[in-house]
Amino acid sequence: MPTLFRKYWFETFHAALWILVGALLFFRQMIGLPLALFAIVLCAVAFAINALHRQPRAAFLILAAPLATALVVLPLQQSAALNWVEFSLAKAHYQARVDQMPIRDGQPRLIAFHMEDRGWQAVGSSPFAPATYVRGDYVIETLVYDESGEIIRPPASRSQAWRLRAQGRPHFNSIQKPLTPGHRVQVTAMGGAWYWVEQIVQDSGD
Repeated sequence: MPTLFRKYWFETFHAALWILVGALLFFRQMIGLPLALFAIVLCAVAFAINALHRQPRAAFLILAAPLATALVVLPLQQSAALNWVEFSLAKAHYQARVDQMPIRDGQPRLIAFHMEDRGWQAVGSSPFAPATYVRGDYVIETLVYDESGEIIRPPASRSQAWRLRAQGRPHFNSIQKPLTPGHRVQVTAMGGAWYWVEQIVQDSGD
């Protein structure tokens, strides 16, 4: 094993680098962008060196790592996979907080937890389609516990009682009323009374 590692140390490093890049891009970490650029340059240099030395098999094997990363990460970026991962990691913590909150006046509980703001995304209708929102568009993510389940309905279909419960709560202000003409709200049912709310405030320069 040590002999194989010494022989294929670059291939091992190259594959590990692309696994790291894929993970960072999946979790939408900004550090993933410059690291991806470094990995692309390294891949291009390695490909060129192998091509010049007339080693086509080695040259094309170098491309396997970035291609595999793209084929795995890009489709996941289009799906709600990251939301489900973040929800699974956070659910126990927030469920414990919900369980400590009393029911008031017999009304279904409506609770919101701010998750994250993101200033960049790369999302399209298909893995290789142009991004739907990029270049500084603002993304607000909120985890909502709604025992009535009305948050999944279109705004006009929500009851007056639900609106009264949401009224005056900062997290629900923008969910109920659009901030700008380019403000979109996407609600995903996560099971039980849990809902993932993603608000996309599009860049006014688009």
